[in-house]
Amino acid sequence: MFSSRRPRLRGALSALAATLALAAFATPAVAEVPTDPRDPGGGGGGGGGGGTSTPVMTGTVPSISGTPRVGQTLFAYNTFTPTPDRVQYDWLVDGTFSLATATNQFKVRPEDLGKRISVSVAAFKEGYPTAFSGLSPETAVVQGPVEMRVTASPGVSGTFRVGETLRVTSAPRTDPVFETVTYQWFRSINPIPGATGTSYTLGPSDVAQPVWVQATLKRTDYATAYSGSQGSYVGLGEIVATSEPLITGTPRVGSRLAAAPPTTDHRDYAYFRWTRDGVVIAGATGTTYTPVAADVGHRIGVDVRVTAAGYADHHASARPVTVEPALRKPRLRATATTALRTARKARLVVLASAPAAPPLAAKVTVRRGGKVLRAAKLSKGRLVTTVKAKRGQKLRITIAATSRTKARTITVRVR
Repeated sequence: MFSSRRPRLRGALSALAATLALAAFATPAVAEVPTDPRDPGGGGGGGGGGGTSTPVMTGTVPSISGTPRVGQTLFAYNTFTPTPDRVQYDWLVDGTFSLATATNQFKVRPEDLGKRISVSVAAFKEGYPTAFSGLSPETAVVQGPVEMRVTASPGVSGTFRVGETLRVTSAPRTDPVFETVTYQWFRSINPIPGATGTSYTLGPSDVAQPVWVQATLKRTDYATAYSGSQGSYVGLGEIVATSEPLITGTPRVGSRLAAAPPTTDHRDYAYFRWTRDGVVIAGATGTTYTPVAADVGHRIGVDVRVTAAGYADHHASARPVTVEPALRKPRLRATATTALRTARKARLVVLASAPAAPPLAAKVTVRRGGKVLRAAKLSKGRLVTTVKAKRGQKLRITIAATSRTKARTITVRVR
């Protein structure tokens, strides 16, 4: 009888051992419970002596889901029994503690690139000792962030010339679509300080340099993308004039002429060259010129060159003037006589002439003191008239200037 029962007993024991092994493999990790020193039974729940057992929480080993890539979020999952009041997630990077969080989320940072992430969980509940879940398996090596694919570069319109404004007329395109975009203008390979808008006005520093704009494109959880426009070399600007140069003054030998430059939108300097009948006068490069005898009958002009940094020179010419001879000083003679000493009228004869000039027909004014006695024109250089004056009185006779003679005044005494 005993021999027939032994095989069945051995089979039952083998099945029980297999079940226990399977249960041990499937049983969640159990938090380590500190031993109560006051418990003579060592804190166990099954010992004799009437000791009180300590409640414990049990938790599963956490697992991590999500893509281990910079910018992505990882999630930790595990459970505790009974449900804790709160939990703390301790995240480790390459086995070294890095961050503690109250939630099960961990956003992969740039400094985590090339490393592995793991997590352990601590659970807290009133009346229970702290329970620890154990350490999760490590993730794969953290990869770089997902890149956006640029499908179109920014478009720029405008003339690449100093003084002109360039504008971004079409934004770049990406797949997936970016969320934010910022711009930076470049001169060759160097960013232009302060040029961060959608437009840029070209200046003198840009001449002979390629200018272009770079767009910086961002989207959450994606690597920053960059896209540059096509650059072009910047040419000289054009100076725009709203008036022509002007010659002022009387075009006469010995009388100074002055040149005024044109009115322009840009001007650093203005250079002058005086001309005689279109031929440059040697040494005449100032803003003024005094005609000489050789200029009589010739047309005097001035060429002006306006310069400004970053702009092509602007050339303009003033309307020329014809030079006349210098004014001559006329010869002026006059006699004033009365027939009687007591007479109140005097006969006045005025004679005027100028060398190498036709007979004068200038205006003559006769004054006694501040009073004008007579004003009349010469006829062929002669004036005969009568004025109210007594013998011995002084008369001031003035001949007006003409286009060829100067004004002159003489004084005669009535005889």
